[in-house]
Amino acid sequence: MKFKEIRTEALKKWYTGTCRTTDSIEECYGTLECLWQSKAQDRYGYCHISLFCSLADWGSSITDVLTDNRFDLVDIQDEHGAEI
Repeated sequence: MKFKEIRTEALKKWYTGTCRTTDSIEECYGTLECLWQSKAQDRYGYCHISLFCSLADWGSSITDVLTDNRFDLVDIQDEHGAEI
């Protein structure tokens, strides 16, 4: 099994589970963190919660990792590939 199969499946679940898009430049708008921020504003009057922004930034980093195709040809069932 090639790493690409795992990576692309994880990427699909990441996009779906976090309401992210496949845009090359990811912004907070529409993501779960943005929705949480909106709920906090509606419910508690907070217009900015830095934790949510930090989570959105961190989420963008996860997207970067999951779209990195450098290891796609690694066979994870191969002894050498499993070490990588």
